[in-house]
Amino acid sequence: MICAPKRIPEMFRRARDVKTLLLDVDGVLTPGQIVHSEGGDMLKFFNALDGFGIKLARFAGLRIGIISASESDAIRHRASDLKVEVLYLGRYDKLN
Repeated sequence: MICAPKRIPEMFRRARDVKTLLLDVDGVLTPGQIVHSEGGDMLKFFNALDGFGIKLARFAGLRIGIISASESDAIRHRASDLKVEVLYLGRYDKLN
């Protein structure tokens, strides 16, 4: 979405009210692919730039959370690496 220049100040004003960044994992922090190792383990690939963005968001004062239907150990490790404050795994209904 391209915003008209006159709407940019309004976007910044509204963005100041954001306190928490809550992200899904599959297709948001990963490319959404399902990859299995020869041993049958499911692998997840995370983008380092997403991690950098999360660190910048935390530096800006945002609280960071992850919500996922998956209960993967890979997500737990990534959340720990990124110092995610709120972690909801096994949540198919992400609105309640």
